[in-house]
Amino acid sequence: MMNFEVKAHELKKKVRRTIENHFTEKSVDSWVQANIWTNGVLSGSAISSIYHDEKPKDYDIYFKDHTIIGTVRTVFETLEDKQKLIVDWNDYAGNTDIPLINGKCFTKRAITLEHDIQYIIMGTLNECRPTFDFIHCMPYYDFAEDKFYISERQLQSIADKMLVFNPLREKPATQARIEKFQKRGWGLDIRKSILPKADLTKHAVLVTMDA
Repeated sequence: MMNFEVKAHELKKKVRRTIENHFTEKSVDSWVQANIWTNGVLSGSAISSIYHDEKPKDYDIYFKDHTIIGTVRTVFETLEDKQKLIVDWNDYAGNTDIPLINGKCFTKRAITLEHDIQYIIMGTLNECRPTFDFIHCMPYYDFAEDKFYISERQLQSIADKMLVFNPLREKPATQARIEKFQKRGWGLDIRKSILPKADLTKHAVLVTMDA
């Protein structure tokens, strides 16, 4: 395999192993685990944290269709009084940790659970990925299919810890988001941070039995 494919393959195995260990160490609820392994897709900045052996701030779990999102929403809404769990996402986004009530927190964007797990319910994976601000957040791992999707440019951005803007996103990244990653040691080189859309269309799809 090419060097890129080797590195992507190793990252895929590392992502899966990290999730398995996290579930075991934190004794994550069995229904949550089963739902993620059956329906979930991991995306967002957790993958870059795993690459660099850093603890992910949270694990963003996406779903591929609205039927599953509706089911997940219904399950959690029936567990507790919905009104006690509603918070305004804008009060917390980018500013502080989201307060949990009885281990759960509902917003229009996500259901935040204990043990750093977030169900993203504002849209499907394919609807949300174009809105990501940086390309290092765009790789994703499909649990049920055991497939890892990542482009060479995305992997390079992760390896270099270099912020590269997502050309599919209509709005520019906010200064707060840029500074958030810079505080974590990420760089920003404007000459390398603007990509044509074509650079994001090629992915390595890795399906292995030994992951």
